[in-house]
Amino acid sequence: MKDYNIFEILNNLVVDEPDNDRELNSFELNKIKKSLKPRIAAKKKNNWIPKIVAAALIVGFMLTSPGQELYAAVLNTYDMIVESMTNSAASPQEIDDYISKPELQLIDNNILVSVEEILIDENKMYLTLISEILDTANLSNFNKDKEISATVLGLKILLNGNNILEGNKGSSQNLSNTISQTFTEADINGSIDDKSKIDILINSIGLYQNSDSGPVSQEINGDWKFTISGKELKRGPITKIVEFDKKIGAIGNSPIYADYLSYNNFRINLFLKRSKNNIPGLPIEVLAKDKLNREYRFQMTTDKGLITTLEYVGNNGAQLLEQNEITLQLFYWEKPIKSGKTPDLIPAGEPVEIILEK
Repeated sequence: MKDYNIFEILNNLVVDEPDNDRELNSFELNKIKKSLKPRIAAKKKNNWIPKIVAAALIVGFMLTSPGQELYAAVLNTYDMIVESMTNSAASPQEIDDYISKPELQLIDNNILVSVEEILIDENKMYLTLISEILDTANLSNFNKDKEISATVLGLKILLNGNNILEGNKGSSQNLSNTISQTFTEADINGSIDDKSKIDILINSIGLYQNSDSGPVSQEINGDWKFTISGKELKRGPITKIVEFDKKIGAIGNSPIYADYLSYNNFRINLFLKRSKNNIPGLPIEVLAKDKLNREYRFQMTTDKGLITTLEYVGNNGAQLLEQNEITLQLFYWEKPIKSGKTPDLIPAGEPVEIILEK
């Protein structure tokens, strides 16, 4: 196992001009100016300024051996990275300031794993990993000319020695034929400070390909261990709280109360509470509306003890936070009697007026 000197590779990489001649817009160029590391030497070529390669450097995905084609994946990845980490953020334009780029890479068994980006707020840590197959020669069961997914399987995250995530409850996507991105998140509950120690432990990568003759899979075991101190991580903005403690409905015999709303630039969460832990184990949604009848949907993310957490899903978070009054209506998904039938969204109360005293 050895360190991967990505900067040396990038500085000596010879890149052919791609067929795609798309220019980056002003927003992308501003992100490049803001984020480009001074120690990455500027690539000099009189007849072509490699803007697409520069975009790849910014998001940390140019972790490939010379000769691999990343052009198709780079622009898509550049657009998706911040979006995937800040889905429905109230102020997505400010999120980039809080993303840490640890620049940690290790190779074992011809698989490179890289810790690309970390974003933390008071409750969660978001982690983006890259896994790359460096040599496909020994993968005899796979078609080398087709996409091979390399998904992080054996993942454990320790915070100060305590396990905060085991397994992968996130998502994965392919960036090229041999490069995959894994995105996951872990609950931290405000417990990261400068003295914190975060260990990211990976012991297996799952390879998968959907070939013409059927699916092909293989598990690669290895030892990819990364340690990051809390001092190295940027902190997100302070979360603000709006309390209301108001009954908004009932499921079964359990009254449900809207307890409070928490928000920052990353996310808007709604917290529900109940007096008894006898609520049916059904997914819950809350529909908020403002005075102009514009809708804002909250979907359940966790249900622990007597508290249910919902997260706003949509692109109008900033607009929602501008409101002084909204209504909240509770819904739940009713399990269908017949298998294969789509669940029905059932109202569990009438709309209730809420004052947002911010």
